Amino acid sequence: MLKTAGIAALGMGASSGASSATAPAQSRPHFEAKDTPKICLEAGLAPPAGASADEAAAASAQRIRQLGVAHVISGGGRIPWEESRLQEVMDRLKANGLTLANLMISGFPNAIYNRPDRDADIDKVIQSIRAAGKVGLPVVEYNWYAHRAMEGYFEETGRANAGWTGFDYERMTWKVLDRRIAKDLANLKKVQRGDVNITSRTLDDKQWTVAFMHDNGPVKFYRYIRSPERGCVRNFSAVRPSSRQ
Repeated sequence: MLKTAGIAALGMGASSGASSATAPAQSRPHFEAKDTPKICLEAGLAPPAGASADEAAAASAQRIRQLGVAHVISGGGRIPWEESRLQEVMDRLKANGLTLANLMISGFPNAIYNRPDRDADIDKVIQSIRAAGKVGLPVVEYNWYAHRAMEGYFEETGRANAGWTGFDYERMTWKVLDRRIAKDLANLKKVQRGDVNITSRTLDDKQWTVAFMHDNGPVKFYRYIRSPERGCVRNFSAVRPSSRQ
């Protein structure tokens, strides 16, 4: 399930011990080969309107190949995946000159939230990975974000109206406009390491729910009770024991 493992399966692993001084000079231009990274695009890129399923697949594949791309990614659909269904998808893409390099897996919320039937969800994931291995799918991808730092992203328009996504960490930083809460934010920064995000406030503004984002651990939630001197902070799981589940 690890994306890193899939990268190795695609032949992207270079010798990590080679230094720039000993690495052989590379000629240009570079051409894609067995051991080079693979550029991938979404399998259903820009299908024409009104076309049949086969026509749409062929037209999308042609657009992708015109860009010099031969590998595609896609969503894997409902789990557990079946070997026959995966093979059918890969064969259809291959007939149009494309190689399926990566499938996104999802659909196991009970395992994510540690709910009843979590073991059944885990078993479906295991079945899906085994099916992917049998058909030779290089990568099974799953991404989970406790907090995606969405506030920091913004859209930009580039050359010839090409769209790209930028990120500015400062957009996520709290800037105190109301000096009445300056002391509160200072108090919160002493509670936990990480970025502070105020997720909710009561109508009288006397209590806040606060999330602390970490780069190497889960989000931690607290209830913050404001006071003129120093606020009172309580771990959210102590306030609501069911949040531990």
